[in-house]
Amino acid sequence: MEEKCDLAIVGGGISGLYCALKLLENPESLERLDIKNIIILEKSCRWGGRLDTDIIPIGNDVVEIEEGAMRFTYPDKTDPKSKSNMPRVADLIKDLQMEDQVVPFFMAPQDLSGRKPVPNCNTCYFNGRFFTEWYVTQNPTVWKEIFNLEGDEGGMSADGIATEIYNKVLEHNSRKLLKKFPNTAQVILDQKDTNLLQEYENPEYWAFVRNEFTWKVGMQETPLNEFSMEAFLTSMGYSYGCIRMILQTSGFLSDTLPDSNVGDCLQDLMTFDLIWKRLYKFKGGWSSLVKNVKNRIEKEVEMKLNIGVSMISEEEKGFKLTLTQERETKTENQENDTISARHVVMAVPPKSVENISFKFNDSTDWKEIEKEICSTVNGIHLTKINLYYRDDWWNKTEDILMYGPNLTNLPCGFVYPFYGKCKAAGCNGCDLCDDFPYSAALSIYCDATHAQFWGSLQRLGHPFKSTLQEQRCQLLPASESVLQEAKKQLSKVFNMSRDDIPDPILTSYKSWDGKDKSKENGPNYSKGDMYHGYAVHMWGIGTDDREVMKKATQPIKGKNLYFCNEAWSGYQSWVEGALLSTDKVVNKLLVLN
Repeated sequence: MEEKCDLAIVGGGISGLYCALKLLENPESLERLDIKNIIILEKSCRWGGRLDTDIIPIGNDVVEIEEGAMRFTYPDKTDPKSKSNMPRVADLIKDLQMEDQVVPFFMAPQDLSGRKPVPNCNTCYFNGRFFTEWYVTQNPTVWKEIFNLEGDEGGMSADGIATEIYNKVLEHNSRKLLKKFPNTAQVILDQKDTNLLQEYENPEYWAFVRNEFTWKVGMQETPLNEFSMEAFLTSMGYSYGCIRMILQTSGFLSDTLPDSNVGDCLQDLMTFDLIWKRLYKFKGGWSSLVKNVKNRIEKEVEMKLNIGVSMISEEEKGFKLTLTQERETKTENQENDTISARHVVMAVPPKSVENISFKFNDSTDWKEIEKEICSTVNGIHLTKINLYYRDDWWNKTEDILMYGPNLTNLPCGFVYPFYGKCKAAGCNGCDLCDDFPYSAALSIYCDATHAQFWGSLQRLGHPFKSTLQEQRCQLLPASESVLQEAKKQLSKVFNMSRDDIPDPILTSYKSWDGKDKSKENGPNYSKGDMYHGYAVHMWGIGTDDREVMKKATQPIKGKNLYFCNEAWSGYQSWVEGALLSTDKVVNKLLVLN
């Protein structure tokens, strides 16, 4: 069967949904372009992509954990000078009238009794040594002892050295900065006004840093995008132990990848250092935002789940999309359905693009174009293992709850605690109820080789079983092998006997590894989610990402084919990047056409 539409959006993640929303906000432009009907196609069984919140009732509580993205920045309502370096997220929240749904995402322990200040009792476990964040503030030489730091490195933390590195880069490139951004450069060089820095150190600024800033190696000035993180730190004269400390204490290993450029790594490190005290979440999780966007568009847009695209072929007036879907009744010779569309927006990551065949009527060399826009971006493998419990057994101090990351260079990486909300109306999950203990959960969040480690265990043993696990059949359970190793590592992270760590009552396992899950077999894999893709992306070595982003927006001049995704943005790894990339496509489609 063949359908026709004026515009097809491939991908029902936040990029695709937001694209439809922004298009519908411009009815006059749509009328001018004669775009009357829009279709969104999503290969998986749900909307939202990496925005996926698990809402788990346990007893009288409800525990919310994100399977993918967790947080965002937002202006502080109590500070009129407060800025957000994610303006599109803030604008979308306002447009959807969700301001009252924004609550803090705590990154440090909270004191329920009201006493201040609260010592940071979050834990660290490195190279066989356990200590707390508070201990580090009192004993700064602990990092020297663990990583064999040399000389002046000895009394500094990884954050301190990262700041030192960034300041050296700024000083080395100050003339370029002052010339390019004469009105904001001094604030950036001073690195003091955090409110203005959130505004000034924006994607345009970081693109300039990645591609125009240089560092001198011998007699040669080399652009930052030509360095890997390790090569850059080595060229600056830091010791091997110091490099290991910086890369391991960041929690993620992606910055160590030899094909990711240091400009992108610096943006990750310095942006997070700037915003970590100003992070927020939604009361109902990211899925509540997805639901609100969907509700806004579903009456005017045709939305199809469980429909993939295997081929896009150019026609005289647009494109023909060959569709794929699971059909138990499909016969061997039955042809696939198709959709003809005058405009196509590919709101999917590079891995999905590479899995689709493109055919054009002219001499367009698609393979070369695909290489330009896809091979310049590195997909990052992330794994998240969520373990749910009947109580918060890791909290050892009365009235003080651990929030934010507990950190280790074991494969656990980050370990985040989350707590149940009571079912009373208006509860924000701020843990002010008196009925302790309440249900809680731990989220193991890691990447790269650590994620691969857990993947090798997920293949082994039986999936975890419990009464609640059977009730939440949409969740892929962690395997028993994963659970046993997790208990072993958690005992070190929280400095407890392994025997004192209880079994969870529910588990979930999510691996954004770039693989098509529909091809996985066995009880430890889920076919419900179909395709996960990679979790986030980073720019590759030698890439001028400004040219790639421009190319990806509309790869072939004169053809109504567009691409948007967090991968092709100046704000990779965050929802803001997906919205930024999509805005460029919407503007290109509506204005230049």
